[in-house]
Amino acid sequence: NHFIHNSGRHSRLLLVAAMLPLGLAFVLTVGRGVWVGVVVGLLCSALLRHLSMPRDERKVWKPLLLVLGVVIVVVGAAAVFQRFTGTAIGAHAFERSLTFVDYERDAPILARLSSYTTTLAAIAVHPILGHGQGATLNVLSLDPDTRLPEVITTATIDSLYLALWWKMGLAGLLTFAWFYWRVLQRAWRSFKTARDPQVRVFAAGAVAVMVGMAVLGLSDASMVMSRFALVFACFFGMVVAATEEGDAATG
Repeated sequence: NHFIHNSGRHSRLLLVAAMLPLGLAFVLTVGRGVWVGVVVGLLCSALLRHLSMPRDERKVWKPLLLVLGVVIVVVGAAAVFQRFTGTAIGAHAFERSLTFVDYERDAPILARLSSYTTTLAAIAVHPILGHGQGATLNVLSLDPDTRLPEVITTATIDSLYLALWWKMGLAGLLTFAWFYWRVLQRAWRSFKTARDPQVRVFAAGAVAVMVGMAVLGLSDASMVMSRFALVFACFFGMVVAATEEGDAATG
């Protein structure tokens, strides 16, 4: 976002150099849901750049070229790392990406879908107010060492929206959706109106992150069900504080 919205503060060469280790970590350490979420967030950033340009300068190929450039940087960093270390990054990424074509061959995905079915059955018992934050479920999972199926007792589920509905009911799910939408609105409004380039680039990043996390929430509940909940709580507070400054500056 600094590269496309506020490149004057940092050298673009420096920003690309910073992208190299981040791109490598992206390939090596995160799952398919994060891949999808990051791509959606990247597309969102490119769209924001497109919308911020004068109408006569808007070209469809410009945001597409931006996205392609980031993908090349990420893939290039992984290829160089694989070349010098001998790790099979490409084969691993290809194997995991096959899930998007044929999910039935992926045991972890099947176990996750089974857990969703169990969660929906529990939701049906208390759909309005939920089961409370201390509730647990017995769900099908895979042993990380043996890769064999096992039944575990868990206090979380790999879906933000199912987790909220199960724990807090429809009332909690709708409240979270309203709150999330309000924060996203503030970031979007600040991006359009703020004069301070620092506020504007932060608002653009906030919009992209929140859109990407909304997509990731389909298969991940870390926003509300783990230690990362504190990170997102602080992030939402930063969005509100920064957008208030932006509103005051334009006010």
